[in-house]
Amino acid sequence: MTPLRFALVAATLAGCQPQQNASTPGFPQGTPTVAELPSEIDDELESTPAGPWSIAVLPSTHYATLDRPQLLEGMIDTVLDQRESLNIQLVLQLGDLTPAASSHQFDIASTSLARLHGDLPYVITTGERDLNAAGETWEFNEAFHLSGYANQHSFKQSREPQKLDDHVSAIEVGGSPWLVMSLGSAPSAEARDWAGKQLADHPAHRSILLTHEYLADDDSRTPVGQAIWTDVASQHPNLTMVLSGDALDPMTARHEGQGVGKNRVHELSANYEKRGPQADSIVRIMTVYEQDDRIDVRSLDTVAGVWLQGHEHEFQLELEPATP
Repeated sequence: MTPLRFALVAATLAGCQPQQNASTPGFPQGTPTVAELPSEIDDELESTPAGPWSIAVLPSTHYATLDRPQLLEGMIDTVLDQRESLNIQLVLQLGDLTPAASSHQFDIASTSLARLHGDLPYVITTGERDLNAAGETWEFNEAFHLSGYANQHSFKQSREPQKLDDHVSAIEVGGSPWLVMSLGSAPSAEARDWAGKQLADHPAHRSILLTHEYLADDDSRTPVGQAIWTDVASQHPNLTMVLSGDALDPMTARHEGQGVGKNRVHELSANYEKRGPQADSIVRIMTVYEQDDRIDVRSLDTVAGVWLQGHEHEFQLELEPATP
């Protein structure tokens, strides 16, 4: 793989500030409206060339949106800078965007992530820190306007009007379609049922389920994770991975489940907050080798410009053969 060329160093990060917008900070708004969104996933997906390609996974960013916006800016800088060398085709964020669900904190997150708009498809989810005191996501949905987020070609459908809590996206790489199902913090039975229907309707799509709480420190599923596994993740042979965040000690967790179709499901969690305030500088790079039916996983410290060492940070996953 082409060596990383880091344009970003710690000294630059220290002075970096998020870009501002004259209207609502950062996040683009505009058509299509919810009424114009497709009710079904369009089979006409924009395809990119075949070959190894990468998913950039951003864990919790709540330190960055509290008082260190340069860390999130640094992660986005690195993803964009390394897009070609790592062939990054998709960016995923694992929830806990903010420490306290304030509008200001969400504006910091949306300003940084909006830099990906038009360059890279990205999918976000919510964690428990992204819920307000009433347990609702009003501030999240105000900052990440559905009408703007839906301008991504990858976005296909949300479960509820005007809300991004649960939604589905799709991309195509080298002729292979992939589905990303985003379920918000502790998804309801209705949300789990909706997610299952989306997966069932698209059996030829290799699929990723993105959520926040799922695995515990000992690699077992939490009660929330078990409900997702029982109702959704175990039921669909086209589901390849469940990716999640939440507080972990150690910082990562991994489990391999077997679905009802005897298919392998990789269940991964990553949250680096135990590293302290610099935690929001780690990006997981998952490089997909579809012809070899494998995914290589590595973790990149975007401040130090180094790959993290150790079995929890660098490992390989086997991919189930794609469904014809």
